[in-house]
Amino acid sequence: MRQSGAHPADSSDVPGEPTLGRPTARMRALREALARVDPFTEPATEAALRSLAEAKGDKPADYIHPLRVALVGTAVSPGIFAVLVLIGRERALRRLDRLVRFIETLPAGGAAGGS
Repeated sequence: MRQSGAHPADSSDVPGEPTLGRPTARMRALREALARVDPFTEPATEAALRSLAEAKGDKPADYIHPLRVALVGTAVSPGIFAVLVLIGRERALRRLDRLVRFIETLPAGGAAGGS
């Protein structure tokens, strides 16, 4: 598991259509929702994410894919809610913060490393 260095997010790992833009607002909202989940279990974290997506009129995938990148650094992983609980609330929140900071460094409409 990656502990330091540049975050591997690129345009293939942070999915989005031109109308979606960068997911910073979604990840901030998800961070707030996950910070309030108690108990921090798979069903509770999944319910929080799905409830947030529904309230915002988004698809759960709009949150799940960037969350996966934040937690494991890749576009593929075991079940994301299991990973979320195994990583733990505090580490997950720190990784979401790190993803938001990384995305904010990208040029508008661009991806890290170009091409």
